[in-house]
Amino acid sequence: MDRIIFIYLIIKRALYDYAFLPTVCRIRALCYLLLFRVQQKLGMDRAVLSLLASHQAILNSTRFAASNSRLVAGIESKIAAVLKEKPFSCRHAGIARPSRQDLRILHTRGGIVLKNPVLINGRVAEKGVLLLKHGRNFRLFIQAVDLPALLQQFSLVLEPGWPHTAACAILFFANYPDSTVLVMAPERRNYAFLQKLETNICPLRIGSGDWVHPDVFKPITGLEKKFDVIMVARWRLVKRHHALFRAIHRMGDASCKLALVSLVSSGRREIERLLEGYGIRDQATLYEQISQHRLNKIFNQSKVHICVSRIEGSNKSITEGFLAGTPCIVLDNMVGCRPSRFTAKTGMIIPEERLPSAIGHFRKYWKNYSPRSWALRHVDPAVTTARLNDAMKKQARRENRPWTVDLAPKYNGPELSRYPRSDAHKNLVTMKEVVERYRRGNTG
Repeated sequence: MDRIIFIYLIIKRALYDYAFLPTVCRIRALCYLLLFRVQQKLGMDRAVLSLLASHQAILNSTRFAASNSRLVAGIESKIAAVLKEKPFSCRHAGIARPSRQDLRILHTRGGIVLKNPVLINGRVAEKGVLLLKHGRNFRLFIQAVDLPALLQQFSLVLEPGWPHTAACAILFFANYPDSTVLVMAPERRNYAFLQKLETNICPLRIGSGDWVHPDVFKPITGLEKKFDVIMVARWRLVKRHHALFRAIHRMGDASCKLALVSLVSSGRREIERLLEGYGIRDQATLYEQISQHRLNKIFNQSKVHICVSRIEGSNKSITEGFLAGTPCIVLDNMVGCRPSRFTAKTGMIIPEERLPSAIGHFRKYWKNYSPRSWALRHVDPAVTTARLNDAMKKQARRENRPWTVDLAPKYNGPELSRYPRSDAHKNLVTMKEVVERYRRGNTG
């Protein structure tokens, strides 16, 4: 029975991997595009969802820039035309009236104020800045607040957790052309897509992985390297644990030790069955729902961090490992990977077939890598905040708006928090205060 279950799990993962092949992605995109045309002729609201699904399908292909450029251009021109012809509605975004639980999520994890509005005689002299985190929170926020009233006093920054920016909950903000909305889009294709739209939605080359606290993730002297490999990922199919397990199995070295870390517990049994099927269960130690400080310790006990997913947002665990002094291996066909992060001191970008030899290399030469110094120069929260501040100041000047107060730094730990606590954070309003003040029917 265990063998049958293992075969089933492998087939399920093979089908998932097959879905990312360029030809398959192209076929899926064409099917969604055909569905969009049919639904559009029938006047169906769902037509726009099919169009965006077509765009997402083609962007999942790792080779689309070379083989599908005409198809991508055609889909993106249709999205731009739809935006100009008819603004997106809450129906498109699948947005319902938020519940009390939804509002509690918005209050605690939905966003953070980086700058208060500057008021003179009760009038807005300079807009404040509100950052929203994750697509689900975008949808809740759209339905919960009176956006026209809020946008008179705040500029918005969106921090998606997923690489696809052709999402209703992002494009919805094109309904407010007089208010610039900045969207974090570190992946070059998503950045280019938002630029081509020529709307009030402007992309930024920063992401959620650029806000990790360097005093939480840091080197710890005197710790033994108990693990050759660490993988930080939820127990989910999209993270492709099987690719790592297959590489360890092919190495045939029982002394190679793994640390597998997940922030949630659901799905663990499948991971354990995969480990047993590959015959490497005794080589792996599983951790779940651990603190940031405990994760930092495990990073310090590991020689290399591995990320083998096909698609990622701005992966925060890569930066966490860098700051802890742990280099990283990623696959060369990962959608969302930023090659500029991987240098001779921070890690490797490799094809999947080279994974066993790359693990062997880091087992021997991990001391040759020092990723923390790179991370402190490029993705420290203060550095990232300065980049965001500079972009917003330039945007304000282009729009002839004043900019006299700079942004207060924040970090993701993993939730939004102030960084560090200083005078810049005094008297900043909370997310709860913003949501309650601008709740629909509550603004005055």
